[in-house]
Amino acid sequence: MKIWLNDPKSIMGMIRSRKPELVSSTCADADLAADGIFTFTARWDMERCTDPVQFPGKPDWTYRHGDDDEWLYQMNRHGFLPVLAKAYGYTGDLRYKTSFIHLISDWISSCPLCPESRKTTWRSLEAGIRVRNWLLSLHLIGDSLPPGILDAMENSLRQHMQYLVDAHDTFHEISNWGVLQDEGLFLLAVYFQNDGLRKVALDRLVRNMSLAVFADGSHWEQSPMYTGEVLGAYLSVVNVACQQEIPLPPDFARRTELMAVAFSYFMKKDGMLYTHGDTDAINACDLMAFAAAVTGNPGLKAIAGDDGADLYPFFCSPAQVTAYDALEPQLQRMSVSLPDSGHFFLRGKHLDVHFSCGSLGSGHGHADLLHVDVSYEGEDVWVDSGRYTYRDIPIRWELKGALAHNTPVIGNQSFTEPTGTWSFGRVALPVKKSIRTEKDMDCASGGHLGYLVSHGIYVERKVLRLGEHVVVVVDIFHCPSSTDTTDTTDTVVTSSFHFHPDIRLNSDILLDPDTRLEQGAVFGISGRTVSGNMALIRHGSVTLENAPYSPAYNEITEGSVIRSMTHLNRSMVQAAVLSLSLTDDLRPLAVSTRPVTFARKQTELDDRLSLGMAISYGSDEYTVMVVEEDLIGEVDLYRCNGQEGYGRVQVFIGTSPHGTCLEW
Repeated sequence: MKIWLNDPKSIMGMIRSRKPELVSSTCADADLAADGIFTFTARWDMERCTDPVQFPGKPDWTYRHGDDDEWLYQMNRHGFLPVLAKAYGYTGDLRYKTSFIHLISDWISSCPLCPESRKTTWRSLEAGIRVRNWLLSLHLIGDSLPPGILDAMENSLRQHMQYLVDAHDTFHEISNWGVLQDEGLFLLAVYFQNDGLRKVALDRLVRNMSLAVFADGSHWEQSPMYTGEVLGAYLSVVNVACQQEIPLPPDFARRTELMAVAFSYFMKKDGMLYTHGDTDAINACDLMAFAAAVTGNPGLKAIAGDDGADLYPFFCSPAQVTAYDALEPQLQRMSVSLPDSGHFFLRGKHLDVHFSCGSLGSGHGHADLLHVDVSYEGEDVWVDSGRYTYRDIPIRWELKGALAHNTPVIGNQSFTEPTGTWSFGRVALPVKKSIRTEKDMDCASGGHLGYLVSHGIYVERKVLRLGEHVVVVVDIFHCPSSTDTTDTTDTVVTSSFHFHPDIRLNSDILLDPDTRLEQGAVFGISGRTVSGNMALIRHGSVTLENAPYSPAYNEITEGSVIRSMTHLNRSMVQAAVLSLSLTDDLRPLAVSTRPVTFARKQTELDDRLSLGMAISYGSDEYTVMVVEEDLIGEVDLYRCNGQEGYGRVQVFIGTSPHGTCLEW
């Protein structure tokens, strides 16, 4: 049975006329496969590898390049088969079809299902993904394949179908594996018109969605990349069900759209994903185009932009393509939070800030509580260090650890402790708080209890976006009274700020001579298109070091990291101020601390739990008050820099006496 109700030949003709560059890139990739050369560089290849590996004749389907099992798994997902099929459809070049037949025939004869292959060529995850790639290939060129090849493929697909029915346990009920393999089972059941197995697949997908997708649409595994894979599978099911008029369980389509909207928040202005957890820097606009085509959501089309022409048309009906083309995009870039997963997105016209304070999720999570990403006009400034590999080697543990993230660490002890590729020992409990947006300003806050038992310290972070150019990060360390004295042994707090490799830092010659700081350290920032300055307030000794940065699996380079080391022998408040603009609009940054006092009593608050700052960026002036001391039995206001107000976080713009409370 035909799964997708469209004409592949007309779609390929449309793409030839609309996107000739896609035709060229597809044929270039197909040329490699036809020559027996394999790389895994497609946008959504989960374990990328740019190294070309050539098999002059017969492929070795169990080969592990670089002693990495993931290469074997990627090879057996058969992403190269639809590429060959598309190239043949675009050009009619028989070399592509001949290579397709050679590869599919060799795999079927060389890779039987047996107990050993269930751990290699027949892992259930690969089986589910492989099914989708085979079925799409058949949709594209199945009518041109010799009958013997078509029969062999369908016999193997029936074996895949039974295998996917059997390969299911508790692990699959909540993991991305379960969704990806049950999407394959659903597609097979539609193809072979097996209503019973179609119901089995849908029941499993509903069960997985109910367990793994939170009420705010985010996914429990805490990896945007794997969330994208899961979302793509759900969209695939909704799409086919719509075309085939297959009834879906209640709320399935709505929650899929909710998940697409939540996923879109993890995309920066340039469409790239934050490298949170085990995630590569992927441009996800194509997935948003598919989501918009399936759901009709105009906001998702606005995020997709002009991308996705090589994805959604092959899966969508002509009516869907027409509706998508007519859909008027509606872009709404606002600051939002995903409270269930603990993600906060502080966004302006130019500025993207991501603050993480949620559960660890699965083994794909990292020790990244209180981590902050910042980008300006699509250029990354503060970044997550990435993942690089799944091999159980030191660089894997390092990139999962807290020091690889923009977060404070106490006593050189990670609050969440990676113990292996997928395992953790101690796991910190997050304290998810809130986000508030007022007058083009945001404040998000959260904390964790990772040092409560070992050090008796509660760590809290507040992240402020002030307009389009200034980010303020305030860290508060609450120490108990028993250690809140100068007589105790100091505990060192290490605060890290990782920069993208394109960012250059200079701590001696500032980019603007008018930039000044009365207390702390200043760094000049220069990127491809972005410049700015960074000031550290109440931080101790500061170093500028090199640190690993991995934008994608099997890719690693170095960026810069600023680390401060501060002796903590009492409660403390410290801050970092970051100013950014396009290089041709660079403005001076000035930061100075100001005492916070009670307005009526005129006594100064203890600086262990308060911080006042006067910040100017060009002509923009802000007074920021952060207070962690409640007024008990008193009626009073807080005063700083001549301004008075009440609340834990207050911001005054210019000389206006009316401040904005961003946290009560």
